[in-house]
Amino acid sequence: MFVPYSAVVIARALRQRRVSRRALTDALPRAAAVVPQPFDEREAVRVLVARGLDEGTIRTGSIGAGHLRFLDRAVREHLRTEPPHRALHVGNFVGVSLAALTGSMLGVAGGSDPVVVSIDPNIPHIDINDPQTATMAVLTHFGYQPYNVVICGYSLEKSLGTDGFGTEEYEPERAFATEAACENVLLSLAAVGLQLDVAVVDGSHNAAYLRRELEAIVPLLRVGALLVLDDVTDAWAGIRDLFGELGAPGSAWPLEALDHDGRIGVLRRASTEAAGAVDAGKAEPALAAERSADSSARP
Repeated sequence: MFVPYSAVVIARALRQRRVSRRALTDALPRAAAVVPQPFDEREAVRVLVARGLDEGTIRTGSIGAGHLRFLDRAVREHLRTEPPHRALHVGNFVGVSLAALTGSMLGVAGGSDPVVVSIDPNIPHIDINDPQTATMAVLTHFGYQPYNVVICGYSLEKSLGTDGFGTEEYEPERAFATEAACENVLLSLAAVGLQLDVAVVDGSHNAAYLRRELEAIVPLLRVGALLVLDDVTDAWAGIRDLFGELGAPGSAWPLEALDHDGRIGVLRRASTEAAGAVDAGKAEPALAAERSADSSARP
């Protein structure tokens, strides 16, 4: 039987590649088993400062230690769903609150492995140019990387960085044209059937944008799941008022208010029967319409 010489060459190359790959694998040190560590806000900040980030900038853009402890207590005391648990975190910045949420989810895991999905477009924020790299460093330091899926994207349509507020180093309107990340990630998560036990939303501070985020997120929450909003304060009156609407008696939202520490507001997903105008049938069509919206409406 005649075998083309080219086939012989290809077979030899493939065999050599297998041998080389095996030799390389054998030469690499065996990775130690990852043992997740308890989260500590001061340690997270120390890790980031060691990478050259300014401590004041880190703390300005991150949820503070006291509020993170409040979040941890809320998850441990109020979560009413069975493991395995799935969480969503919107707005990562440099990963401090994302790591804190992961630590809390591991604390209630009940022997199963939680999964935390997060969404952030990795654009400059408070003059930190590559926040996703910092986020991954924090997750890796605490041994949380195996429990996280970090998505570089926008929850809905592309929006201005830093909520449109510019600094000496970063002008959102000028940067907008060149910034690129996946859009409408919430629509994609709904399409694959993700169900959530906890959702922490700390992305856009535009109340109208946040409302549409929640219209997409609430249908993904299992009954008994927690919805957590950051910056429920007088400084962000739109978020404060929306939080009050979400948990108000008789509200169309299938949510009940649980707690508030002066900054973080916690709600729980009520039974399906309690759902009013906001339900699973409305989120996906609304987001689909947004995806095809006239681009002229964007900056």
